Amino acid sequence: MSHIQTVLLIEDDEVDAEQIRRLLTSQADTNSQNDKFQIVDATRLAVGLERLSEKAIDVVLLDLGLPDSGGLEGLSRILKHSPHVPIVVLTGVDDRTVADQAVREGAQDFLVKGQFDDESLLRSMRYAIERQRLLRELEEQRQAQKAKVEAEAANRAKTQFLTTMSHELRTPLNHIIGLSSMLKEDAEDRNDKEMVDDLEKIEAAGERLNALITAVLDLADLESGVTELSISDVDIHQIVQDSSNSFADKAREKGNALELICPADLGVMRSDPELIQRCLHCLLSNACKFTEHGVIKVAVARQKGTVIFTITDTGIGMTDEQIDQIFLPFTQADQSSTRRFDGVGIGLTVTQKYCELLQGTIEVESEEGVGSTFTIILSGHLK
Repeated sequence: MSHIQTVLLIEDDEVDAEQIRRLLTSQADTNSQNDKFQIVDATRLAVGLERLSEKAIDVVLLDLGLPDSGGLEGLSRILKHSPHVPIVVLTGVDDRTVADQAVREGAQDFLVKGQFDDESLLRSMRYAIERQRLLRELEEQRQAQKAKVEAEAANRAKTQFLTTMSHELRTPLNHIIGLSSMLKEDAEDRNDKEMVDDLEKIEAAGERLNALITAVLDLADLESGVTELSISDVDIHQIVQDSSNSFADKAREKGNALELICPADLGVMRSDPELIQRCLHCLLSNACKFTEHGVIKVAVARQKGTVIFTITDTGIGMTDEQIDQIFLPFTQADQSSTRRFDGVGIGLTVTQKYCELLQGTIEVESEEGVGSTFTIILSGHLK
């Protein structure tokens, strides 16, 4: 199949321009499989620049002796206007030095007027187009590599900053949590219920902030690729039972029933138990947070070399728009200023990345006002 290439011929000498038109026409007529050419004429550089703005040009044939540009000036202006369009310069017999300089400054090739036939003209144009394409690809690769290096450097700097800040925050935070715990014990000994309640609020707020710092650090480690797996045999029933038990009190506080469907004979899986537990804790925490006087169900099954964890709740649910954004970092289903639930929206982002590390996936189905179901599918045999 022939391809129509658009050639911008910027030539003020009508005799030379007509010769080039005939050569291109004869070359196109020689073989029906050859490329066809649409020639756009311009007798002045200013007109040529206008043509470049008006339509897509495959290659420019540029006379270096135009009346409105001196020598290499025309080449420079075209390169500035359309840097990705290949240029073949046309020069006289006595202008070889200028032609060589034009190639050094950005032209892809040059032809001496009166000394080329249709084959050499076509070869020069094809060479110019291909060389420019390769140069563009190399530049795109260079820019992509540069962006990658800069992103990696920024990521390392971010991770270092978060690590330093977490230490600076955790040190006084641990003092606050520890001191509030001691004061609460003293208040309990004095039977000062009001003081105990206030100190429990301080302690709970400190624990939430500590969990937030941990989550931000986990996300930074995952994004920088420094999170490592610690693979061992995992008792499936035991890890699910332990995770569910740790949220039994929270479920009861909201009037929720916590149901567990986890056969004792599921055996073991080869995976990272800590990361599995973090994933389950995130989903159970969210289920308890967004469900009141409902049911939270945890189910586990094995299927074709995978282990499937399903956590279903009868909570507030989500719209389709909220589901589309739920795994984005620092995004919550309810973004309004009057939202009822706390958090910064990175728990599910971290959980999704953990699932990917564990050669698995996480999926969600939800209906607003009805509830949500999160399904984690993990490989049962990590190596």
